[in-house]
Amino acid sequence: MHILNTRHFDESLRLVRTVSCVRSLSLGIFDELLAGVDDSYREVDDVFQANGLGEMESSFSDAKMRVGPDGVYMEIFANKVLPFDVSSTVLCHFYQKDQQNLETTDDIIVYMHVHT
Repeated sequence: MHILNTRHFDESLRLVRTVSCVRSLSLGIFDELLAGVDDSYREVDDVFQANGLGEMESSFSDAKMRVGPDGVYMEIFANKVLPFDVSSTVLCHFYQKDQQNLETTDDIIVYMHVHT
């Protein structure tokens, strides 16, 4: 038979945890991920250079027959040159606040009650 002891009210709400500092660990993870992103950018640039897409300044599409180690295959590619760069796109997408709306926040919800 088990007897349940009652606790004082303050004891039941108290939670004590020991947390170690993970700041140095998270900085190491961030540096590792950042190095991986840089490697990925270099790989994409290498692929673009190998296909000739790295220096194209106008939109272009083409299809070519190629002979590879597994036989003949068709290589189809198309590129579309857009009139803006990546930095401008990111700024417009993530920072789309107008100057006149700086005083209001995006998380205000207004409830309207209709009484008849």
